[in-house]
Amino acid sequence: MPWLIGTAFLHSVMVQEKKGMLKVWNIVLVIMTYTMAVFGTFLTRSGVVNSVHAFAKSPIGGYFLAFIVIALSGAALAG
Repeated sequence: MPWLIGTAFLHSVMVQEKKGMLKVWNIVLVIMTYTMAVFGTFLTRSGVVNSVHAFAKSPIGGYFLAFIVIALSGAALAG
């Protein structure tokens, strides 16, 4: 998911450079790209996803979830 959102950001930046619009949308896309990367780490480290590629359960999953909530709250307050 972060790659998909990051690609949308790259396309949106091209529109911003040509027409000078979508500035707020670009900030939202950057924040969502970062948040999705951290969310992916949370899914694999917390044991929510059980697959061959998932890591063993560890207590760090809760810290990632708390960080995601804090990051999104901070981004919402800043915007």
